[in-house]
Amino acid sequence: MSSVLFYLLSIYLLACIIILALCFRSAYAHQRLGISYPKLTLQGFWRIHLEAIISSAKIVWWAIFKHDKKDPIKISKDHRPYILCVHGFYMNGSCFYGLRQTLSAQGFDSWAIDMGKPYIAPQIYVERYAQAIQEIIRIAPNRKIVVVAHSMGGLITRLVLQRHPDLAPHIGLVITLGSPHLGTGSVTRFALKWTRKMFYSKGNFITSLPSFEALIPNTKVFTIASKQDLIVYPYTFSHLPGTEVIDLEWISHGGLLTKQNCQEIVVDLLDQEADSIGGRF
Repeated sequence: MSSVLFYLLSIYLLACIIILALCFRSAYAHQRLGISYPKLTLQGFWRIHLEAIISSAKIVWWAIFKHDKKDPIKISKDHRPYILCVHGFYMNGSCFYGLRQTLSAQGFDSWAIDMGKPYIAPQIYVERYAQAIQEIIRIAPNRKIVVVAHSMGGLITRLVLQRHPDLAPHIGLVITLGSPHLGTGSVTRFALKWTRKMFYSKGNFITSLPSFEALIPNTKVFTIASKQDLIVYPYTFSHLPGTEVIDLEWISHGGLLTKQNCQEIVVDLLDQEADSIGGRF
């Protein structure tokens, strides 16, 4: 019993050290660019480190016990838009379990795709993503699709729209959660080649990827960021020109998926944009 407690305490202390280091790196990145950022206090660290640990534990739990690899596309006869959830780096569709439960309770149809393992060619993500949209269109051609994308999922959404512009008219709304649209300070030129290629703010991929404004100019896009994301920072890098900006505080990168208030924001946006999407809820 004592060895188990020692093991758990060691993991907890290691997590605290990592989170503290991320807090300092994030604060430095904001300061270097002259972006206003809440001062880290002992109370603030206690708050964000607990939130980050709890949200990470939830995501791991969902990945182990709630991941359905054979999750089919279920589309009711309802007229409302279909919600397509797109995961980020090192995740799969299970990370949206909490949000999908909230959406289901509100009567929404949703599906969370699995784009594949990390470090594979982005084109594989693109094709699996595009196939998912095409399948929804085949089953329900008259229903708009709302994309809810977390982290890297927001970048792949833009890449899909760039390479499959024929899919753009079927997208009724896009909501991104902590997506590194302008890259992230957590990835430098010294990072692993794959992550540097995908997320380095000065890399060719980030700087050449078209904005949502260019790809779907008539579709509303919301970019949601947290000032204490700790993975994507500065937090302003989660936004793009031409999008509706929502900034939150004291929510970690994973918390954007697990926190109930974040899930409620997504539902509120769906209600708010009902008319423009194509049907009152």
